Amino acid sequence: MHLGIDLSNESPVVTDLVAALADVGVDVTVSSSHKNSGLNFSDLMEAGVHVILSFPDSNQPASGFPLIPTINVASNSPLHLALTDDFDLSASSSVAEIIEKIYAVVNGELTKVEAIGAGEIIAAREVRSV
Repeated sequence: MHLGIDLSNESPVVTDLVAALADVGVDVTVSSSHKNSGLNFSDLMEAGVHVILSFPDSNQPASGFPLIPTINVASNSPLHLALTDDFDLSASSSVAEIIEKIYAVVNGELTKVEAIGAGEIIAAREVRSV
């Protein structure tokens, strides 16, 4: 399995999570070059990930990617606290809880954004439009 991590917002569990996943043979790619999750999702799709674990910026809601299941982890920001029902996991989720959710999604459980049909695609333009 190849897991992508959208790190639009820093999280203290990521280092331990990546190590724990590597211990069980999961290939992990982290994309943190953009504060916009949609741009990181595009980078992760290009890397060939099977599932995305998203830590969206504190000013962004949970979001999905129509082509790849996306698990959203909330922060403690006012926006994320107001939208807790839109996130798969809370900011206080442990590494074990995150891994459990990843395996549930890999085995067919829908993520919250999949269940409501939300998602975004950001693709680079090849030509200018007029």
